[in-house]
Amino acid sequence: MISGHSECDSGDLQWFALAVKFGHESCISKVLQMKGCEAFAPRCLRRKSNEHIQETEIPLFPGYTFARFDPRFRLPILMTPGVRCVVGYGRTPVPLDANEIEAVRNVVRNRAIVEPCPYVGVGSKVRIIKGPLKGLEGVLTETRSSLRVVMSVSLIRQSVRVEVDREMLALDSASSAGRRYELAS
Repeated sequence: MISGHSECDSGDLQWFALAVKFGHESCISKVLQMKGCEAFAPRCLRRKSNEHIQETEIPLFPGYTFARFDPRFRLPILMTPGVRCVVGYGRTPVPLDANEIEAVRNVVRNRAIVEPCPYVGVGSKVRIIKGPLKGLEGVLTETRSSLRVVMSVSLIRQSVRVEVDREMLALDSASSAGRRYELAS
């Protein structure tokens, strides 16, 4: 079992980003799960509309898979075919922010409309205050037809966009650091 030896308690387990071979994110996640590691390779639907609307599943974070393990026992993870490295500084793995990974898992679990997008480091912070995505925080962006909340995984500089309805937007006047919005869903 990858998650640690018997002397390790589950408190030592943290989420890490694994840089993996492009196009093999889900396969690597399944191999890690077979080794006893909790792994997660979120996917989303991409719609193409030429003459016919086609839907294909694509990785939400191309080139990355997430895994929860004790970093002291990472060798079996690194030896998994297709895993390039554990993301970190030099040879030191850096755990993901637990809130960021839980937000991504929650969005995928609730089948929200998501799409990969460039990393967004600045913008108006938002919080969804009702519905199945309650408590998620991100950055508000706007397109011509809809509003989207961008949630980021800072360590790997990747983001996902979740579509929200315009009517759900409410200003949170309590925030003093820039504009902060809350979304009701």
